[in-house]
Amino acid sequence: MCEIQFVMSRNINDEEIKNFLDMLNDGSYSNSDATGLCTDNGTKWKFRTALHRLKDLKTKNLLSDIRVNTSNFLIGHNRLATTGDEKFNKNNHPFETANIMLVHNGIISNHDSLKGDFSLKYKEDTDSAIIPHLLETYLTIPDNDIVTSIKEVAESLQGSYSVMLLHKPSGRIFYFKNSSTSFMFMKAITPTGKMSLYGSTKSDNLMKVYGWEKDGIFNVDTLKKRAFAEPESGVIYEITKKDLGVTKIDEFTPSTYIRTAYGGTTRYYNNGKGTWERDYGWGDYGGVDVGDVNRPLIPEIASNDLDEYNETYGNGVATHQIENLLEDMISEISYLTTNDSLIDDFARCDVDFYDSSNSIVIKNITKDAVVEIKNYISLREWTTTDNPMGTQNVTLSYDDIEEFVDNFSHKHLNSGAV
Repeated sequence: MCEIQFVMSRNINDEEIKNFLDMLNDGSYSNSDATGLCTDNGTKWKFRTALHRLKDLKTKNLLSDIRVNTSNFLIGHNRLATTGDEKFNKNNHPFETANIMLVHNGIISNHDSLKGDFSLKYKEDTDSAIIPHLLETYLTIPDNDIVTSIKEVAESLQGSYSVMLLHKPSGRIFYFKNSSTSFMFMKAITPTGKMSLYGSTKSDNLMKVYGWEKDGIFNVDTLKKRAFAEPESGVIYEITKKDLGVTKIDEFTPSTYIRTAYGGTTRYYNNGKGTWERDYGWGDYGGVDVGDVNRPLIPEIASNDLDEYNETYGNGVATHQIENLLEDMISEISYLTTNDSLIDDFARCDVDFYDSSNSIVIKNITKDAVVEIKNYISLREWTTTDNPMGTQNVTLSYDDIEEFVDNFSHKHLNSGAV
């Protein structure tokens, strides 16, 4: 998926701008379709290519351009396109409306239906563009402020999202995500006491900020202190310039996959309303051995009981990780095949995760989608009498999906699709 980069300081200096550009450059190798950034005075840049592919002169000019257009913060985005041709900058991040400037990492699977439900008309073709336009709609509701609008928009989105946005009238910055995406904040203090706040989709980018020095066999941090914090799913955070703080200001209920909090089999099914729900069971399913058929069914567990439940049944790490990898796999194959409908096809399927056999069963996927997917990853095809016409079922292994995603940057850059 894409990457979001961020830096904030009370008085941003060249070193902090350079650190930000280094993170943006690093993220542009695996997310190489487009690069975008914006500043606190509303200036934005969009490049229809990866930052690392820009000529040195252009990159050098960018640093000086940023210097005269920002005083406190920078928000950046590395794009791996799923919907919307990156050759047209209208489809690249940041997206801007009258009151909103934002970047998004993930895939909004119900963007078309939301666009129709709210009778929205806008020029962008990208799924991400639905977010600022929805926010503008909710801001017109009497008594709705920006926080209430974010909460209501977040609960209407399906798919995966990590969003950082600037509310232009107030100058307030917000961040929110669901459980299908990752993000990390880092507060940095230099030896001279200069404090700054960084954020990135990948924590590795943050570890490279300011760098490390060799002392014999040791790597010594050039910073006086680094402190990390990972935002929670379903929480709206405000990022404040005065104290470089990240503060919880509200909560929402994500309308996406529900995570399993323990080992075993988690079966997801489409409830007919465009969202996913889960049930639990063990036994043989679709020819896949999924464990002890005598193990009792597990009821839904309240959040305050999860710690006790994890001690009994495990922590469900495999399912937690493979959901992200599966989404990455589908979005990458969609890009490689230039088939935007593949993501929508997948969103309509029923997906079952079997940790005990390290397998995923995708039910009722279109046969055309199967033809596209099996060009890139091994799978087993099968059908039942319940399959609607033109669909079938497939079984994939966790290992094959992990191997594909581990190598997807190489596949992407050498596919000829860029």
